[in-house]
Amino acid sequence: MKKLFAGLMMFTLIFGVSFVGSAFASGDEVKLIDSDLSVMYKNGYVGFSGNIDVANLGPVKNVTVHYTTDDTNWYDTAASYVGPADVNREKWHFGISRTDSSKDHLELKDPKFIKFAIKYEVNNQIYWDNNGGRIITMKSIVHIH
Repeated sequence: MKKLFAGLMMFTLIFGVSFVGSAFASGDEVKLIDSDLSVMYKNGYVGFSGNIDVANLGPVKNVTVHYTTDDTNWYDTAASYVGPADVNREKWHFGISRTDSSKDHLELKDPKFIKFAIKYEVNNQIYWDNNGGRIITMKSIVHIH
């Protein structure tokens, strides 16, 4: 009886430690490393870029930046795989830009801000980095004439 009780206690302890470890690991699946908003009015260039760190949870994945420049219309741009960050993590990069002569990304024409969140899809799961629910915001403050 003592051996059965000791075995049950050991199983409970091991299971409990495994469960707690996985619970603490959640929430670190995707995170913004850095981002940049460049605005140069002389030639009408606007660029928005950044780097993302994701946990390597599976071989097939999508990393997308979901953004707005007016709090009404939302757009998506795909991030591209850069390479491994370490044995269990990967680095991804996103970037979009336009000039006055460009017909693409009209939403970037003279932005006052860009708000965005990062969406990571892997193994039929979706993970977000949305700055703790406050959405990541960058304001256009660089003016080069």
